[in-house]
Amino acid sequence: MPNLKTLLLGAMLASLAACAAPEEHGCRVGTLGTLPVLNTHGSPLVHVTINGRRVIMLVDSGAEFSTLSRRAVKTLGLSALPGDLWMHGVGGSYAAIPYKIDTLGLGTGTTHDVLVLDSPGDIGTFHGEPVVGLFGSDFLSSYDVVFDLQKQTINLYDEVKDCPSPTPLWDGPNAKVDMVPEDHNRIGLNIKLNNTRSIDALLDSGAFRTVVTERHAHRAGVTQEQLEANPLSISGGIDEHKVRGHVHRFSSLQIGTETFDQPVLEVSRIKTDGTALLGADFLRHNRVWVSRHDRAIYFQRLVTPPQKDMTFEQSVPADPIKRRAEVPQPPPSLVRKTQ
Repeated sequence: MPNLKTLLLGAMLASLAACAAPEEHGCRVGTLGTLPVLNTHGSPLVHVTINGRRVIMLVDSGAEFSTLSRRAVKTLGLSALPGDLWMHGVGGSYAAIPYKIDTLGLGTGTTHDVLVLDSPGDIGTFHGEPVVGLFGSDFLSSYDVVFDLQKQTINLYDEVKDCPSPTPLWDGPNAKVDMVPEDHNRIGLNIKLNNTRSIDALLDSGAFRTVVTERHAHRAGVTQEQLEANPLSISGGIDEHKVRGHVHRFSSLQIGTETFDQPVLEVSRIKTDGTALLGADFLRHNRVWVSRHDRAIYFQRLVTPPQKDMTFEQSVPADPIKRRAEVPQPPPSLVRKTQ
């Protein structure tokens, strides 16, 4: 049979119906439409239709493939395909089975014969409705993706052509971060902790908070003893493993030309091949445009210094998704000294 990974990627790149939004000076922006985001904090949740049934999915730019829980696969009556594929989560790996969605509706577009992988655990519920799965990088990589989560919207643009700016629908200046090569079409970039050397990161909308590894923290001058004096955190992923860590206040986090002072980040032993995860806390407080054509990430800070920027503060509401197995959240505020 064909290589399963190639088959999955090819199916998710199927064209969807899009409407062109004409702009001045010949600028053309083709859009799949605006996706309303259901929740006001945490990783973004959207409604889609699978074979005519409306469900909730989580938009997860850090996931290699789009997935559905095994419970959802059974409920929706999807057809399994031959073969399996090893999936890697924050705590380990598992064998996933591919399934076919006959019709997928997203925004104003519809596509057919979409392949997804199953995942062993249920994500949880939102206002009593199951969150059935994840939209991963295999799907998102076909588009420019614009996160405007303060307005509770995500836009997918399949064409941005002959425009005077790479962000033609935005007003005002923005910061630019070059994307770095990353396997599986995920969104890679470089960031800096405490003004030290660059570390590799993923823009991961599926991560509730920004996460760095213990090695990153040590390289930024934070000792293990200092980490262990901080509040405990526990991370979880689709493989149902839980990973312990801590939350720590660093001196600074640099993203492109922008510096965020005194950020509170999660420090964890997650298995990410050494990459940090720039999570939903960043996306919730900044307008972000991922340009596949330019291989760059553009963002606008919604609160600029000297105003207090709450991007990387832990005094945010808890995860809005009611998890099947509750994950303890860090306390609402930290008073640890900066390292």
